[in-house]
Amino acid sequence: MDLTTLPAVTSADLAQPVNADFYTQHGATPEQAAALAAQHNTLAGRGGFNTMADAREQTRNMPPPAVPAAPAPTSNATLFEAAAGHENAQLASTLDAAFAPPANAFDYRFPERPTAPTDEQLASDGALKAAFHAAQLPKFVVESIAQNLAEASRHLANETPQQSQSRIDSQKSRLIGMWGSKEFDGNMQIVDAFLEQQAAKSPALRSFLEGAARAFTPLDIDLILQTAKHRAGRR
Repeated sequence: MDLTTLPAVTSADLAQPVNADFYTQHGATPEQAAALAAQHNTLAGRGGFNTMADAREQTRNMPPPAVPAAPAPTSNATLFEAAAGHENAQLASTLDAAFAPPANAFDYRFPERPTAPTDEQLASDGALKAAFHAAQLPKFVVESIAQNLAEASRHLANETPQQSQSRIDSQKSRLIGMWGSKEFDGNMQIVDAFLEQQAAKSPALRSFLEGAARAFTPLDIDLILQTAKHRAGRR
């Protein structure tokens, strides 16, 4: 062993005497500390040639420092849990961003009307966007539903009661296919409760939802369900 075996030695001034405590404070064993202190003082010229030779012989025969124990092995289960936790955190962050409202109410984009909107329609759209934003509704959900409603309004304008019932039955079958028959009733209860909560937040939202509910598509209903479940999961 020589003076470079411990990083602490680089801070020892050869112009000053050093005792064993200097080295024990920096991780050396008592035996190593005594030998290193003697070697330091010998190299500094304190003790003469014979002392230097004796110190060199003594340190040459010292056992090497103990090798640090290897860290305990990590089980596959622990690694899997850590990876899953990391992935879940990333997924949660992505979902939070997707279900977040836009920065401003006017960032919601409604489908263009076939004719230029009137001042009254512009004011109505502005009030509705403000209501959506106050309710913190996701941008992509609002815009998807608005697009579907614009398309449905053209098809449903002259729908007969029989056609309406047939459409409702068809949509129910599609939702059961998406969710499963066992989940249908529970999911619809979640959707109905969420819509009622939103309608209670403002007259503008209530008016919109009461008029739009008839034209909701299975995709719209599923988006509402996912929004409700995401919010419930964040509480």
